[in-house]
Amino acid sequence: MQLAQRIGSSLAHYGLGRAVKADSRLLPDRQRATLVLRGARDDAEIIQHLLAALSPYLSGDILVQFDDSRRIDQLELYLLGEPRFTAQGVALFSNTGGVVGGSSY
Repeated sequence: MQLAQRIGSSLAHYGLGRAVKADSRLLPDRQRATLVLRGARDDAEIIQHLLAALSPYLSGDILVQFDDSRRIDQLELYLLGEPRFTAQGVALFSNTGGVVGGSSY
């Protein structure tokens, strides 16, 4: 939760988003990936840039879901489970051990 709050605070500082606690049980694909990113297909380039920007900080199975009924420029990123951290500070999300929570921002 602290990681999601820190990322959300960084996004909010630049007017790019916020962190909110979400009910991970509402995610039908939560067993397929520990990081879920949702957005409109027209945001595919922005999604690639966001994933590249986050890659030094987050690692795990990422599921990108396109939903064309979504408003363009509205992305949701879910961090599911409890990450482990490397010595370099990278948050490693893994499906082993099950899903214990979720956050979106």
